[in-house]
Amino acid sequence: MTSESQNRLNQRTITALQELIEINLDSYNGFTKAANLIEDTTLQHHFAGVAQERIRQAVGLQQLIDSDDEQPLIEGSIAGRIHRAIMDWKDTFSEGPNAVLTEVKRGEDYIKAKYEAVLSRTAGSKAAGLLKRQYAAVKLARNRICELRTKFTAT
Repeated sequence: MTSESQNRLNQRTITALQELIEINLDSYNGFTKAANLIEDTTLQHHFAGVAQERIRQAVGLQQLIDSDDEQPLIEGSIAGRIHRAIMDWKDTFSEGPNAVLTEVKRGEDYIKAKYEAVLSRTAGSKAAGLLKRQYAAVKLARNRICELRTKFTAT
């Protein structure tokens, strides 16, 4: 196993960061799509804000990998494209915002779990500080989505 120092990332960490880049890009695309599907302006603005945060997170991770002379990912995943297609279908054929919020929450649970897994493996690395800040933003966004979902379910 390759050791990791404060100056260089090992291949396992780079692979994990690449996964987070992919997930953040998927999340950016998903929130952008959700903002376009929702008629409620509060949700539109919230989703657009989270989308911008996720693209910043992806860029931050890309820069970290690039600083190690590695090639960062620049695209999302096939799974992300499928998830967005499901969101589109749910908006078209079901109860609108509630269905979209349910799918968005599912995506937030997924990204939160991925960050938790990567954080547990990267303590002490040069990636740890950035990952902790990004994880805090992910948790905040997820909690807000839960609040919005409760609000829209009640109305």
